[in-house]
Amino acid sequence: MNWEFKPGTGGSDLPSDVEPGEPELLEAFDRWIHSKHPNTERKGCPGRQVLMALALAKEKFEDEYTLTHIGHCAACLDDLKQIKRELTGAGSSR
Repeated sequence: MNWEFKPGTGGSDLPSDVEPGEPELLEAFDRWIHSKHPNTERKGCPGRQVLMALALAKEKFEDEYTLTHIGHCAACLDDLKQIKRELTGAGSSR
């Protein structure tokens, strides 16, 4: 899956190459993580620089702590999606 985000209808932030059924799965995950793991205190968050490195990674991202954390932190997932939108927007204006 290519995690290059392109806003879709309704403001959805889904990768550009989703397979049938994936949008519903990704949206369900987004609802679940915001419900069960909002992390409003930002405990254990790796920080914007690390999320930026993940967003820019051309090869496999090897930081297992960060990957696991994002899977349990709505705040970091939202930050990562925002970074991807910013990078995609910046790339399309050139």
